[in-house]
Amino acid sequence: SSDVCSSDLFPSHDTNMDLDFQGLINLNDSLPRFQFKAVIDRADLFALNLYPKPLSICGRADIDFTGKNVDDLKGSIELTDFEIKANDTLLPFRKLIASSQLYPGGNRKISIQSGVVDGEINGKFKLAQIPALFKNYALYYSTNKQNERMDTLSPMDFSFRVVVFEPGELSKLLHPNFYLIRNSYLNGSFNSSNHKLQFELSVPEIQFSGITYNGVKLKYNSEDNAVEGNLLLKGLQGKTSKSPLVENIALSMNYNSERSAFAYALHAEQDSAKNSMNLSGLFSTDLKSIQTTLTNSSVELNKSLWKIKEGSEIYYSKKYLNTKNLILENQSRRLFITTTHPTDTSTNLEIDLSSIKVGDFSSLFDKSSNVYFGLADGSVEIRNLFSKPSYLGNLYISNLGVNKDTLGNLSLFSNIENLGIVTGK
Repeated sequence: SSDVCSSDLFPSHDTNMDLDFQGLINLNDSLPRFQFKAVIDRADLFALNLYPKPLSICGRADIDFTGKNVDDLKGSIELTDFEIKANDTLLPFRKLIASSQLYPGGNRKISIQSGVVDGEINGKFKLAQIPALFKNYALYYSTNKQNERMDTLSPMDFSFRVVVFEPGELSKLLHPNFYLIRNSYLNGSFNSSNHKLQFELSVPEIQFSGITYNGVKLKYNSEDNAVEGNLLLKGLQGKTSKSPLVENIALSMNYNSERSAFAYALHAEQDSAKNSMNLSGLFSTDLKSIQTTLTNSSVELNKSLWKIKEGSEIYYSKKYLNTKNLILENQSRRLFITTTHPTDTSTNLEIDLSSIKVGDFSSLFDKSSNVYFGLADGSVEIRNLFSKPSYLGNLYISNLGVNKDTLGNLSLFSNIENLGIVTGK
């Protein structure tokens, strides 16, 4: 059979692909040519093994390009009156134009224009190698994985830009609980020869799984062993909460080449007058786990400052948490946080309390103007922290009261099956 297909009307009415095709496909030349128009009544990309999740499309396509792979494509694709259906979500596109241009010297430009999202990448790059390129970049700054870097990638130097206008429910393609990324932008550039990456991200509002962020800004710069990044999150709010869960989160970091780790400073405040957190130290990663050593860190709860012991260590990998010398202190009061591991994939978390003021923590759970008092001693254990948590606690609260009323002493005991008050007076 011939490798050249030409037809005024080439219909295809397969169960998973229903379209009318008019134009030319020439696979004989060194660079295959695709020049045709199509009316797609339905194309089930999931059934055709072209997309990993249920997804179907319909609309009109005007295609004119040459090329045998993604890195030598030249031409354009124009989609009009297009609809994407993902499960029960219908996403209309009035028009989308994608183009690829090649220039002398190995430069190229790929752009997308629509009323929903605009974007482009411009410079020297191999599109098929970009995922491996950024993996190499991450490995360069990882402590234990630099030997896994690929040395066969082409040198690249390019800029990129993405602007999101009003995506509607298009964001659900990324995740069904992902909303509100309108009026957002990402601008940046990358040069692989000296690991020079710079970008700026701005998202006025974003919602994910019932949590709303009323502003996200991220700036990042790196070159060789110098890395600097700044992240700001505003107004972290839950679905049912009237006030923000966290008012502001600010993170800054830079790379410490001598220690092969990142120095960071994290500030979060729930209520600027009462509750805040300041963490700083070093962290390293092998892309599968994170380890941090805390220095000069503290937590402020209800205007009481708790200092975290210098050199406290936290290690986390998937469903595994380990702490070392993680202690919070406020004068004679102390919180000692430890972890145990019955198996290699399970974590139990235990918190030992010594002379803890109930009022220091009450504002985390009660947003009213009630004032609680009393001293708590004992321990709380959370078993199977990352699978099916269960709780074991033994607490004694002396002189428990609220506002000006003293309730008395209270003993609390809980186990895996039930939670109950054993004694109280």
